[in-house]
Amino acid sequence: MTYVNDVQSIVLNNRRNSQSRAVGLVIELYNTSNDPDLTEILATTNIITISTNNYRFDFPAIETYTSGFGDDTSITQIISETSSIKEDATINDIDTDVNINSNVTISGEVICNDLIVNESLNVDTITTTGYISIGGVIKAPNQIGFLAFSKSASSVSGNNTQKLPYNQVKYNIGGHYDTTTYIFTCPLVGRYLFFVNYFTISGNSATVDLIRDDGTTELTILRSQGSASPSNNEGRSAHIVIDCNIGDQLYGLMRNDAIRLSPFTYSDYSIYGPFGVQLLS
Repeated sequence: MTYVNDVQSIVLNNRRNSQSRAVGLVIELYNTSNDPDLTEILATTNIITISTNNYRFDFPAIETYTSGFGDDTSITQIISETSSIKEDATINDIDTDVNINSNVTISGEVICNDLIVNESLNVDTITTTGYISIGGVIKAPNQIGFLAFSKSASSVSGNNTQKLPYNQVKYNIGGHYDTTTYIFTCPLVGRYLFFVNYFTISGNSATVDLIRDDGTTELTILRSQGSASPSNNEGRSAHIVIDCNIGDQLYGLMRNDAIRLSPFTYSDYSIYGPFGVQLLS
């Protein structure tokens, strides 16, 4: 079987004494295996309107032809333009469904207008300039991100220098959060959800900033503040979605006064005041 996209050219040679018999003809290509009734035209030429000895109809794959062009006596080369009337053939877009009932392994690209998956699709990377419509659940267990917390109710204070010391992790996918420096380093260009939760200390107004440091500028991307005289262990939270580049560092910073990362000290697996980053896209 020859795929229509592999056809380089069709040459029609006319009998010298019967040139006019080709006038009114059109060449159509079909797939007789899948379309025995010949209802779907895969490719077609224009109607022939001029009498001549030779006609040449080029397909897009003519660009892959490298054997040179000959005259109307050659049986190994496509006829040249000077020895024929040349036109371009048309490959039609056929809207058909492809039903796959077993596994498919693809080492190259898949390019399509719409991809419909009824059950599951396992791939390493999907690159698209259009839309992906999914009616089920998207699972991304290896999506970059972390969730950190603290088991200590000790106060955290500072004046523009103290990073929030969340030193316990529930998960740290990719290992990009450092529990000793309290910094998350972005491994990919993308859009990230950045969030913080903490608790007040009575009489301390406290200001907490979420920081993005690109190596040149330490930028405050969100500030969390509350009342000037809070009661003890009031929960505060803040979150933001931010676009980041590779190598950007995200962390929480104490601007003034003091807070707690946990309302009390504990040793079990409970999580109070979580702090984290999640890659969204």
